Amino acid sequence: MLLVGALVRWRALPALLLGLPLGATPWWVYHQDRPEAQRFAEGWMSAIQPAPLGRWLDWVFGPGMRQGLWDPADYAETGPLPDLYWFALWGLAALGALWAYRGRAALDRAQQAAAWVGPLGLLGLLAAYLLRYDLWSNLPDPYGIPSFNLRYRIPMWPMLALSAALAAPLAPQRLRRGVAAALGALALFGLLQRASLWSPQASPLLGLRVFLHDGWSDGTVPLGEPPQPRAEAQGRPVDLAAALAFLDDHRDPLPECRDSHLFELGRRLGLALGEGRPDLDPSLQAALAATAAEPAAARLLAFGIAKGLSPKGELDRPVLLPALDRLARWDLDLPVGLELGALGRERLPADDDADFILDLDPRLRAGVCMGWGQRLVEEATGRGAHPPGTLDPTWAGPCATDPALWRGVGAGLGPWVGCGPEIPDRWRDLAETPAQAAQAGWELSCAEHRYDRGRP
Repeated sequence: MLLVGALVRWRALPALLLGLPLGATPWWVYHQDRPEAQRFAEGWMSAIQPAPLGRWLDWVFGPGMRQGLWDPADYAETGPLPDLYWFALWGLAALGALWAYRGRAALDRAQQAAAWVGPLGLLGLLAAYLLRYDLWSNLPDPYGIPSFNLRYRIPMWPMLALSAALAAPLAPQRLRRGVAAALGALALFGLLQRASLWSPQASPLLGLRVFLHDGWSDGTVPLGEPPQPRAEAQGRPVDLAAALAFLDDHRDPLPECRDSHLFELGRRLGLALGEGRPDLDPSLQAALAATAAEPAAARLLAFGIAKGLSPKGELDRPVLLPALDRLARWDLDLPVGLELGALGRERLPADDDADFILDLDPRLRAGVCMGWGQRLVEEATGRGAHPPGTLDPTWAGPCATDPALWRGVGAGLGPWVGCGPEIPDRWRDLAETPAQAAQAGWELSCAEHRYDRGRP
């Protein structure tokens, strides 16, 4: 684009020729100091792998592209309108580029430079997609998030819009009104689609103070002496003592802050259990006393212990089962096993989920199934974008008949649907045991995240 502008306004060409090497100097120095980076860059820029024509056409024009802009899960079903929108945008962009070329004599240099930004940018993108198949052939498309799957194609949209915008002023006189009307119709369709989301279905959650712990260590909790900055090495007795003293002496203005501190205490206990440290009973007893009569706080403590035992969610770590056996004395093996299983669900082997789940310790298997239930609601609601449709438990494989699955469904309805009094009506179509499990999961989720259950 800079080169086009310089050629149109030729006085800028010397500045461009001087500016390009000057601006590239840090990049050149970096690669000179790092031979491995230089080899990688050379291989990356020299690898030309043309895309198969059919795959390229599907990438640019296929249903994933057309429907991803207006995902029916987020927007109302609009029939063929998304297809008409996409092809009309392409048609107007092609006409805009054609008329800009034919009418270039009537444009001054600055107008020509502005006119060619869209068409040339679009051609560059299409050429890159065609010649560098290796850069997009293996991109994962997350299930249930079509709009996110456009992340490497959406740059086409502004280039298309700029090209289509040329069509109205540069069209032949007899066609200008029709072209302007078509552009207006496209803009109106997009505006109405976006406006349809201005009143989301998850309205009970708006304007509320919501707490959702992300599993990171709490840096506000003091460390023991000498301080150990590595989070994975903070299971020392002095670190446990510092966390317990902080909870005893510290009063937080918000309950969410205390919950975060309890998670951090649990995380350090999990690290100590994983290291096999003895004499943890006093610390465990004090931690349980700090969460007495607070189910949500107890859940976060168990979550912290699980995170300390398995920071990356590995369910095959040798330390897990001995740690759960030690926690059984304090009735913490089941809650911590639930959290471990939920953490590890995303890391299950891709080819043999069923066999792997069935071979797990029952305390871990329940957590995996609970995690599947939460994912089930997440997918069914588009992460809270619309009310849940039919929940198909067979999608969860061997967890389909496990009550823990439905406990996870209830836990998922809290953050993704809400905590209003109408939610328990969703249990009426379930059998007695799944309904009870889902009700328990929902109540705990709403209590933990501080959702206002009185809102309609």
